[in-house]
Amino acid sequence: MKKSLLKWKQNNYLTTKVTDSATLYSHPRSQSISAYDMRTLEIIEEDDKVLSEPVLIYASNSENNELNFHVTAPDGQCVIGSSEECLVQENTRSNRGGLQSVLYDGQMLRIKYSGPDSALERFSITSIDPIVGD
Repeated sequence: MKKSLLKWKQNNYLTTKVTDSATLYSHPRSQSISAYDMRTLEIIEEDDKVLSEPVLIYASNSENNELNFHVTAPDGQCVIGSSEECLVQENTRSNRGGLQSVLYDGQMLRIKYSGPDSALERFSITSIDPIVGD
């Protein structure tokens, strides 16, 4: 996160307007992280103000067709994968909006998944509420 102090000045004919100083926080819209280095997702706050909320997790895999995604929640629940215990097992393309809505731990997740047989296997998990935790 980058913190900057800004001030704006405008010269208009015979008048000059200057704003008060303001703090601008900038944070990258997205971060690329290896699944092996994935850390806990958290809301970024400063002075009790929310600066950033994680609401989308996206991944793709084209490296090896013999490996498939298996997305597991901290409690051991399989969220995405080809086994029967997983909440999403198949391609979601035929669903409305290409998404499958899943209720997990009191939070509605919208999952888009290309399926285990796709040449470029990918998924995204979105939510209206921040996605936090492991």
